[in-house]
Amino acid sequence: MEQEALHTPGTAFEQRDFIGPNDTRRVMHLMALGPEEPSPKVMQVLQEACAAFFSPLRVAVIRNRPEKKDITPLRCASPEGRHAEHPAPQPLASEDVLKRLAAGLRSDSLLTCALTLSPLSSDGKRSFGASDWSRRVGVFSLASILEEPLCPLVMERTAKFLLHQVTHMFGLLHCCYFRCLMNGAAHQEEADGRPPYLCGVCLKKLQLVTSMDPLMRYMHLARFWAWAGSPQIALWYETRVRVVRSTFSTSQVHLPPTPRLRPPSKDKRSTGPSEDTVHSEAGSTSRAWWRQAPKEDEARSEDEMLLKVSPGSSP
Repeated sequence: MEQEALHTPGTAFEQRDFIGPNDTRRVMHLMALGPEEPSPKVMQVLQEACAAFFSPLRVAVIRNRPEKKDITPLRCASPEGRHAEHPAPQPLASEDVLKRLAAGLRSDSLLTCALTLSPLSSDGKRSFGASDWSRRVGVFSLASILEEPLCPLVMERTAKFLLHQVTHMFGLLHCCYFRCLMNGAAHQEEADGRPPYLCGVCLKKLQLVTSMDPLMRYMHLARFWAWAGSPQIALWYETRVRVVRSTFSTSQVHLPPTPRLRPPSKDKRSTGPSEDTVHSEAGSTSRAWWRQAPKEDEARSEDEMLLKVSPGSSP
């Protein structure tokens, strides 16, 4: 399901001083890429998700005005039986997209991610996305995720997918320690099983890259997930905030501003699964395992790491 990112040789996380924010590059840019691009509502949801997850970095949605010669779709044969008036969508060449994004990278851009509903192709093979860490650019296809109407489950899948990919661009590889957003996934069911949060190890890595305030970040994420219609995820973050605030009496944290957007209306016509379930290929429904209580050692690792990296905290 995931494609290895294009990056310079060496251990990725050791290059965090190069790929992370600096005095001039502190804005994350999201771009809707055609010919089939995500709707403004989807882009705003992803903007809010990234702004909370990568706080205190600023996230902006920029407009794409490509020339026809900039991106050349790869030729692909239409499937048998497909009518001529409804040709199969042709994939975009991800290498061409990355090249154009790098050429137009803004001076204040920490990284620029192009998002499209068109399929992507890399070296002649279909892919979900590609990135070039050294040039701070990436392109990802949301086509397989946004096949259903926008609902809390689809919003969760879309946000988790983008947050996972962007975290890769900050130098974090797949996590093999605990249940974590950075766990690898080979298909959608495994992706649904990934939790929406980072484990203690990856949380510390992200803190070293972005210099974020973990407690303030958790409060932003609690607000975002509550607005996105995922109260269980919001409760997870709120619980961690209460643990830190009750442990350290000197932790003075002001509530972050509420999201700018209204919660998306629930589509009563949607027959998609609830946010608490995932579907296997055989059609059976099972409860997302990450929503179950974590093992004691995993919960302790995450909570202790949050306490350790919280700035200005003293018993």
